Amino acid sequence: MSRRPHSAAARVRGLSLIELMVGMVIGLMLSGAAIGVFLSNKQVFTTTDNLGRMQDNGRFAFESLARDIREAGGNPCSRHLPIANTLNDPGNNWWSNWGEPVQGTEGAAGGSDSIIIKSGGDTGLSVTAHNASSAGFKVSSNNHGLKDGDILMICDYTQASIFQATNVNEKNREVGHNTGTATPGNCTKDLGLPLDCTPGGKTSGKTYGANSVITKLQAVRWYVAANGRGSNSLFRDTLGVTAASTAGTSAEEMIDGVVSLQLSYLVSGANVYVAASSVAADRWRDVIAVRADLTLESES
Repeated sequence: MSRRPHSAAARVRGLSLIELMVGMVIGLMLSGAAIGVFLSNKQVFTTTDNLGRMQDNGRFAFESLARDIREAGGNPCSRHLPIANTLNDPGNNWWSNWGEPVQGTEGAAGGSDSIIIKSGGDTGLSVTAHNASSAGFKVSSNNHGLKDGDILMICDYTQASIFQATNVNEKNREVGHNTGTATPGNCTKDLGLPLDCTPGGKTSGKTYGANSVITKLQAVRWYVAANGRGSNSLFRDTLGVTAASTAGTSAEEMIDGVVSLQLSYLVSGANVYVAASSVAADRWRDVIAVRADLTLESES
């Protein structure tokens, strides 16, 4: 029998403690570097994702707001028709002056601004007959979605009238405009000009002919308010026939993470945009453009 040389036995011995510790340190350094790269990539991904989300939110908000602004004052006939508004108690309600398609409010102490935008509905309903004495229209379709209390406009090539719908009967294709019902109600069933709301006042005898158009009127308010989650959001509120509602009722939350909304207006004949406080009360009808500056913040 032969024996292994002593040198061969030495070559197969294990690692020393120092070598093991050096290997562990190198492994920890490599693991730390890998973790650092992972955390850095994660932060970059989070930042990029937040930035992309803010850009999407901003794009959606601007497109939605711009669509409402472009429709301001629109109706099926013409923007420049004389209008008989028969609604009671106009006060400061949105229907008080249809000739002002936009009305802005400047935020207090540098806060966010708000804007009310008025427009006709997307679709119109053709009139087939109008009985002025009984305050009723016959319309072309019974599938129109109108109901008692809706604020409506009817127009032809000579004028337009704003009234509140009464006695709507889809089956018989009838829409009324009588007095004495609903809120705010109509001050008169006469839809002509000049408008006379005094009891027993004179009537114009205005009768809308066939092919006149009825459309539903709407007003929306855009504003920034707390969303109940510790931050602010941009809201779009569809106004009814009562005072403007607040977030949580008919308001729709459009985007969150909103710091502020600043609005400025270009009035016909001017060459600079101005804040709402600089638009004279009788010049809102002359606003031809609106500029919106929206400031957003990410969650992290």
